[in-house]
Amino acid sequence: MGASSALGQTYILEKDGQLYESRVSWFRELSGLDQTMGYEGSPPADINDAAGRLLHQDEKLRCFGCHATNAVQGRHLTLEKMMPGVQCEHCHESTEEHLAALQLGQPVPKELSGLMKMSAEQASEFCGQCHRTWAEIAAQPNPGIANIRFQPYRLTGSKCYDPEDARISCLACHNPHHDFKPETVDFDGKCLTCHAGGQTRRQGVSGF
Repeated sequence: MGASSALGQTYILEKDGQLYESRVSWFRELSGLDQTMGYEGSPPADINDAAGRLLHQDEKLRCFGCHATNAVQGRHLTLEKMMPGVQCEHCHESTEEHLAALQLGQPVPKELSGLMKMSAEQASEFCGQCHRTWAEIAAQPNPGIANIRFQPYRLTGSKCYDPEDARISCLACHNPHHDFKPETVDFDGKCLTCHAGGQTRRQGVSGF
């Protein structure tokens, strides 16, 4: 398992009942392997460390809790129930009821239909459970260039950010039900809903 397959994959290795994060990852841009982010300049201490870094319990819970579905229950890993990737149940509760309602032609449960109505701040906090919230990254002494991976933090730093305006939320540009598309043309129309003709609703602000 690993990060978004649209960008790359970092592998989790198992040895003697322990889980390790592989020192090499596959990157789509390279169409090949390279060092996993964070390992630059850190030579392995022994043969096990050369294969991967031993994951502590909190790391395992966060890793599987965000990159898989039904893999964590409280403070315990439930890998026997794990579904690879982010499935419906990961963000929505009562998916079985939802599917049953659809099959019967009944209205979908409310808890599955309200996420798209979140404000920018609500979306950042919700998505930030895995993509890291602004507060979490801001509390780090020196997040450096790695903060580019944490979209809610970066979005909050935009000149256009308004915590109440859904047009500048995670969901304004990214539909979590579809695969990520990195092509610029896929974002042009979304940007122009506010920036059409170079004008924005905020006087003096011309870009993100």
